[in-house]
Amino acid sequence: MPFQAFRLSLGRDHLPPIHDPPSNQAQPPLKPHSTKANPSPSIQVNTQINIMYRQKLVRAVRPALQSRAAFSTTTRAMAGGDTGAPRSTGEAHGDAFTKREKAAEDYAIRMREKEKLLELRKRLAEQHDHLKKLEEHIDELSKSSGGEQK
Repeated sequence: MPFQAFRLSLGRDHLPPIHDPPSNQAQPPLKPHSTKANPSPSIQVNTQINIMYRQKLVRAVRPALQSRAAFSTTTRAMAGGDTGAPRSTGEAHGDAFTKREKAAEDYAIRMREKEKLLELRKRLAEQHDHLKKLEEHIDELSKSSGGEQK
């Protein structure tokens, strides 16, 4: 049984067309299917060979069909000494650039904290003024209602 006919009998039309290997001998004409329960051993062997051939072919083609996204999504690893690369010692030791960068970051943090502290002091002063006004208002109400009651 030719391989192409075997593929079509299994309903594998979604696979790319595969041609039978060329042979120098003329192939005998196809015989109609027999009604015997067990086909001849030569047909069984040919069928098994065709199945193995198809399995090997699918296994060979499968890696080409897999996604290639893994190659395009890998991140670039930086070597020691590249700009932005981590230090080989794991810490930011010594050079002038690292020291200046750390000093600038520390200064920026201190300035933000100073601004927050000034804002809090301003709010606290506003709250004190508000409390003083409320106390004065309470005193006025208590005096106008008939004197202090202590």
